[in-house]
Amino acid sequence: MSVFDGFFDGLGFEEEMTPAEHHAMDLAIADDNLIIELRDARIRRGLTEDQLGDILGVSGEKVREFEGLQAAPTLATIRRYAHALGVSISHTVTDRQESLPLAPSSEAPAGSAVSGGPGR
Repeated sequence: MSVFDGFFDGLGFEEEMTPAEHHAMDLAIADDNLIIELRDARIRRGLTEDQLGDILGVSGEKVREFEGLQAAPTLATIRRYAHALGVSISHTVTDRQESLPLAPSSEAPAGSAVSGGPGR
């Protein structure tokens, strides 16, 4: 289940996305699913948002924002949350079929950087 499920339903048009947009959507859904899995781990451990907030040194409201997909947490925040729950996070890097062309660094626009890092 994702926050994007049914997003375009009922809007009167079928969304056509480029391969890059599909990939970005897939990554966003994977990010949301990771947060949902972490929330489920908290629930399985019998912790409330407030109790986990106490462990993390933040308010229960901050935990609710995180779990409610209302925040854009950094990878460090996600790791800290997982550590507080006693769970591990693993990463998988795979090549895509349709790769995006990257400009050589000398052709990159001023002030931009070419990076393969996550957007969240």
